[in-house]
Amino acid sequence: MEVAYSTGAPWLDQLTSYIASNIDLVCEFATEHLPGITPIRPDASFLVWLDARALDLKVGGIQKFFVNRAGVNLYDGRVYGPGGEGFIRLNVGCPRSLLLQGLERMSAALTISS
Repeated sequence: MEVAYSTGAPWLDQLTSYIASNIDLVCEFATEHLPGITPIRPDASFLVWLDARALDLKVGGIQKFFVNRAGVNLYDGRVYGPGGEGFIRLNVGCPRSLLLQGLERMSAALTISS
């Protein structure tokens, strides 16, 4: 444990930079390729909130839509309390290739359904 605290700073810096790049990717991709979804850049987290209220899906339908149509499981905002309806959370603490694959599948699902 002492080694992690005394020599882990470079690793933590790399991880923080990687996650920040993943957040940038999600925000740029959503703006360009996910109509009806507005990304909300986190202040200090690896979870990006996506405002999907413009999709006008029934309550609980947003998460199910992406699971069934894109094979992407997101966190339903309703479980975080009142006001979470219409929002979903995306975990970006993963390999960029996997993140991009999920985003592309979400985009394809939205394109097919429109």
